[in-house]
Amino acid sequence: MQSKLYTKLYTVTFSPTGSSKLVAQAITRGLGSETGENFDITLPTERKQHDLLPKKNDMVIFAVPTYAGRLPELAREWLQELKVAPGTPAICVVLYGNREFDDSLIELRDLVVARGYKPIAGAAFIGEHSFSNKKFPVAVGRPHKDDLDLGIKFGRDIAAHFDIDNWVSNAGELQVPGTFPYKDKKPPKADFIAVSDACTSCGTCVTVCPADAIDADNGFAAIVDKCILCCACIKACPENARSVKPGPVMDIAKRLNENCSIPKRPTFYWPE
Repeated sequence: MQSKLYTKLYTVTFSPTGSSKLVAQAITRGLGSETGENFDITLPTERKQHDLLPKKNDMVIFAVPTYAGRLPELAREWLQELKVAPGTPAICVVLYGNREFDDSLIELRDLVVARGYKPIAGAAFIGEHSFSNKKFPVAVGRPHKDDLDLGIKFGRDIAAHFDIDNWVSNAGELQVPGTFPYKDKKPPKADFIAVSDACTSCGTCVTVCPADAIDADNGFAAIVDKCILCCACIKACPENARSVKPGPVMDIAKRLNENCSIPKRPTFYWPE
């Protein structure tokens, strides 16, 4: 299967809380590989690398979260600088927090097409919402085992429908939900993270922040102008010393908890 489908498999993931990476790994297994060469562009040092240059007989999985219905700006900037890879098959995947993924998937598709890739499949998976917390949980534990099993099946379905000899001639344009121009909606800028006395200054929050938005010289407070509201620092804190303050972010979490409680299922998209 692998020899017909691709020569080498790559994954590109922006995954502050790990959800996008988990789904990409599941799809990788379904495609017949235990591992692919992963370009994890979550951290600033990793986004300095722009040496992804697959060949036409390779394949790339792009997996990115949805923030306020769009791609994260940091991921979008990196993707816009991709080296052109004419005709390389791509799988476009977004994660969202059980509300809607709005224009994120079509935006991802358009970005990789602009860099020469040929999208052959797309998917939207559910991940625990960044704003989910003990008081207002939203999609807690997603992606769970059933989600990841569907990711494996998705990879197997791709392997069954496409191979290196016929996908160019048989695959039309990948059709996904969304509109262009994309929605103009950005996450609010807010001083929303509280740091309690339980903080031991271990620096874990600094190491996981994708935006260099933790001020280690100021009580490990978030730098509001840099913060992308991914909440990776909250979820990674080993002492549970970081939490969401009362305010706009907590208000959004409350609305999501009230209005988006019915679990959604991953959805899959194919070329016409």
